[in-house]
Amino acid sequence: MFRRLNHPVWAFSGSFICYFLIARLGLLFRTEPDQFAIFWPPNGWLLGLLLTTQGRQRQVILGNAGLACILANLSGGNSVPVSLGFTVVNMAEPIIAAWVLLRVGGGRFRVSSPGDVLQLYFVALCVCLISALGGTAVITHGLGVPDPVRVYRLFLLADAISVVLVTPVILVWAHAPAEATSLRPKRAFEAACCVILISALTLLIFGESGGSPWKTTSWAFPVVAILIWPALRFGLRGTATGVLVVSLIAIWNTGVGRGPFATVNASAADQLLAVQYFLSVLSLSSLSLAAALEQREEYRQQLLETQKTEAIGQLAGPIAHDFNNIMTVVNCVSETLMLDPTTTPEQKQQVEEIYVAGRKAADLTGQLMTIGRKQTFNSESVDLNALITHMYPLLTRLAGNTISIETDLQHDLHSVSVDSRQLERVIVNLIVNAREAMPDGGAVLLTTMNLSPGDGRGRVRLSIRDDGIGMTRDVLRRIFEPHFTTRKAVGGTGLGLASSRGIIQQCGGQLEVESAAGEGSVFHITLPGSGKAAKPNREVISAQADREVILLVDDEESIRRSVGLWLERHGYHVLPATDGEEALELSLQHERIDLLLTDLTMPGLNGRRLASEMLAARPLLPVILMSGHAPADQMDGREDFRQVHFVQKPFLLPKLTESIRGLLDSRGDEASEQRRAG
Repeated sequence: MFRRLNHPVWAFSGSFICYFLIARLGLLFRTEPDQFAIFWPPNGWLLGLLLTTQGRQRQVILGNAGLACILANLSGGNSVPVSLGFTVVNMAEPIIAAWVLLRVGGGRFRVSSPGDVLQLYFVALCVCLISALGGTAVITHGLGVPDPVRVYRLFLLADAISVVLVTPVILVWAHAPAEATSLRPKRAFEAACCVILISALTLLIFGESGGSPWKTTSWAFPVVAILIWPALRFGLRGTATGVLVVSLIAIWNTGVGRGPFATVNASAADQLLAVQYFLSVLSLSSLSLAAALEQREEYRQQLLETQKTEAIGQLAGPIAHDFNNIMTVVNCVSETLMLDPTTTPEQKQQVEEIYVAGRKAADLTGQLMTIGRKQTFNSESVDLNALITHMYPLLTRLAGNTISIETDLQHDLHSVSVDSRQLERVIVNLIVNAREAMPDGGAVLLTTMNLSPGDGRGRVRLSIRDDGIGMTRDVLRRIFEPHFTTRKAVGGTGLGLASSRGIIQQCGGQLEVESAAGEGSVFHITLPGSGKAAKPNREVISAQADREVILLVDDEESIRRSVGLWLERHGYHVLPATDGEEALELSLQHERIDLLLTDLTMPGLNGRRLASEMLAARPLLPVILMSGHAPADQMDGREDFRQVHFVQKPFLLPKLTESIRGLLDSRGDEASEQRRAG
């Protein structure tokens, strides 16, 4: 709904007209004989817009609002100096409040929890405490109103009330799905009945005058009870709207001397202060209740999703090891045959088909293990901007000719702690989804930003925004469910977004989405900062000339044979062993062993215990553990060897070679440092 505020026509004309009309509405709440407004809704309206727009639109709206504020005050009978004074105060207040809220919220602010409601109220009160000083000066000196203490109290509550009543309405409707504004007939009828009942009850209570029995403050509290209906049935949007309706009726009637707060023994100022206090508490309690109910439902959905994830993990875990062992053999043999010079072109084509099918099967298993939190990642310090720049040509090809890839990268971005290859997989998946959502073309914007300053250990956000067809509320609710897809007709598996979310969560981050039907989508990837310099890419090179020795241990003969053949062809000398006991015997027989490459799960002496035994005798020995299981299923967490690396089966042989080369080179660098130190 309010996402259309970013449209240029709205920014240049609609914002001016709306602010002027709302300001004229606020002038209707002026007191007699002081002639200053006790309720100023434009401030809350402008704050809501500043929190829901960005960039140039925000600047244009500010300029138009300032001009409209001057004209509204002039048309209301105020002098030029008074109009300018009110404009300065009314512009500064939402600007400062928006800056604080966006700063605290990491660039965005939403009312979605009781904590958000309290944060909005606290910031509004603090800013209004300061801006009310300026407003009091304008009123007492410009309008000649006496008693600055009374004026300050009224001005403070008038501005604070406008923020806490109007801003939540803007925020909750701005982030509402497009279909939320078009209710089904039955629900629309219920919403209409709710509004009519709230309005009628409020008019009944606050519309009485004279010696009516309603002229006691205790009769105002039934309004609190009736707002439970929209809180239970319509969430934050219904509650914020209901509170605004009640407040407009209550303030108007109290201002003309009607309702339970217009008591005979109280001055007009005290009556207004009383109703403002009441509405502040009413708004805070009602919105907090609605936010708590929505948050409770969100937690319930997260619990259901977690249970589904655990079920998938329990299903995938037991079969993963055996299946991945089989696929490791298939892929290793396929790669070896494709690189064999004796293989004919026809044979290579057939082997390539086997290899592609094997990779698809391995990827499918990997996705299931990722969803079930059973996948293994090697986190490192990554320069996110450099990663996106490196991927840009690939992303451009993926998007196609009708879609442009744009970037907005923060220049002083912190490094992040993540598995770079898995993050690349997530980004590619999101770009492909964006392409599918824009059949007629469009643009995709990749934005990076630091969410918190400091030593680089704060969080970093990557946002991927498209202007495609968007998602309905029902699709948005299920978008991360495994096997849920809207593209079954074109072969969608429904595992892409589910596995992407699993990858980001296992790296300590979050993957969130905002979308509405017809208005595009934006995916936010939030990652932890590493606090370290980014690790440069290492080129893969072959073994050194003196034939480095690798002790290869696996109880699967086919894996020993295929991996061993590959390593031999790349210049390594391989010592194969069927189990841990045989590996220990070989280590005693051979003085030189440069690296231990062992399966993690083996009968008898398993890979973890074998690594412990060999590292006790060879402290600098690099170790690579292989397994179809995640290492957390086999490791008890007591070992902390920095030269131990984990490889998930099935793996690509070039990637295995890269890992071996990296560990061997690191060991050589460390040995050289020790010799220099000695």
